[in-house]
Amino acid sequence: MTISLQRFAIGDTNYIGKHNSNADAIEAAIASIDTMLSSSTGVGALSITTAYEALFGPTVAVIGANSYACSGSGTTLTVQAGYCWRPTLLQVLRKAASTSLSFAGLAAATYYVVIDSSGAPVRTADSTEAVYSVVWTGSAFGAITRLANIAWGEAEWLGAQASAVLGANYATLDARLEAGEAAAIQGAAFAASAGLANGAATLDASGKLTASQVPTLSAQPYDVGGSYSGVPTASFVLIRYPFPRSVIFPSGLTNSRGVAGIAATSQSDFDLRKNGASVGTMRFAAGATTATFIMASQTTFAAGDVLTVIAPGTPDATLANIGFSLAGTR
Repeated sequence: MTISLQRFAIGDTNYIGKHNSNADAIEAAIASIDTMLSSSTGVGALSITTAYEALFGPTVAVIGANSYACSGSGTTLTVQAGYCWRPTLLQVLRKAASTSLSFAGLAAATYYVVIDSSGAPVRTADSTEAVYSVVWTGSAFGAITRLANIAWGEAEWLGAQASAVLGANYATLDARLEAGEAAAIQGAAFAASAGLANGAATLDASGKLTASQVPTLSAQPYDVGGSYSGVPTASFVLIRYPFPRSVIFPSGLTNSRGVAGIAATSQSDFDLRKNGASVGTMRFAAGATTATFIMASQTTFAAGDVLTVIAPGTPDATLANIGFSLAGTR
């Protein structure tokens, strides 16, 4: 906007005309500014006031979470510096320094902190457009409650673009949310692949699972089996199995199975050995076609250990066509 004003020189005689011309120019400029600040400047246009309402809402708001934050000590209420949107004043107000409000000598009541037209916080009994309510017992502060909405300021936007957990700063809030979603999807995929129940594990401050946070995984089945067609000869090795990984067999060999196509005439014991030393027995009782298992204690086969199943030194005359499976876990 440009304002052209008349100038005066020595010898001028048209002072009144020049004054009137200047007054008209100033009046027109003021009218133009007033139009820009009014709530409507034409179809689809926004004034500064309308923009404030769009950004901060129709009710009182502090701009930034710490703006005009209140805390009490003794008889003094300290109100921090900040910014406040007052809709009834159609203004965003500012206070550059903190303010101390004394409650000494005041009767017990609930008081309110309102930001006046200069940006200064004042104590009042009127809650209209108050930013905080303050309970005063007559000698001490009670509950101090923020009443105003919080509109994000620069600090909140910059803070929202940084993630301590992900250890990164992002150019936009959307970029940070996308990164968080990607990390959540990766975590869900890990949980699914590891067989974890929902909520069983959490991320530490670096976004990783710590040893203490990872629950013990359910034991996975690991079975070893073999078979023999016909009647085994004395001390025949039915299976010689080297373990590629650590496997645990429970005491009593729970869930293990053994069958025979032809029942034994007398009890027949097959020796289960770890690296040549006996650790258990597969037993077919006289007349039985199913086996029972004996293992005095839980036995672990490490990677490289060898399991052998040895037929009785004295073969049973009829026991034949044997199959078995030893049930372990890893």
